[in-house]
Amino acid sequence: MSNLYPNNLQELDLYSIDKYPTKKDELRAMTIAGFRVIQNSRQLDKRKMQTNVMRFLLSPKAISYWKSQGWLTPKGRTEIVSLTNEGLSVCSESLHDNAATNTTEYLITRWENIMLTGGTERLLRETFSLPFTQT
Repeated sequence: MSNLYPNNLQELDLYSIDKYPTKKDELRAMTIAGFRVIQNSRQLDKRKMQTNVMRFLLSPKAISYWKSQGWLTPKGRTEIVSLTNEGLSVCSESLHDNAATNTTEYLITRWENIMLTGGTERLLRETFSLPFTQT
């Protein structure tokens, strides 16, 4: 498992953009990158993720869409969500040109870097207590 940041941190500054991408491959990359940052892993699984961090990093429309498709559970406004088996498949298939919306590892890595370090985008910054997930 490849971590994106050290496991022993107590807090982490994260960065979010104030205008979400409109191209579908970019939005899918941003969404997968957000899941990876929250899980601190490039290998996604079904662990429970805090929605406050997700709402900061990702487009509200993307979160709603993933819930409506059954790729995130439970549906509705909750504190914790998990990727479903179908959601994990969508993430994987998106990287192998087998999904309705595909993306690339390059774009996902770019979004991971923006979320973790800032980058050159116009960004919002917030500090979150770790961990972002529950087993």
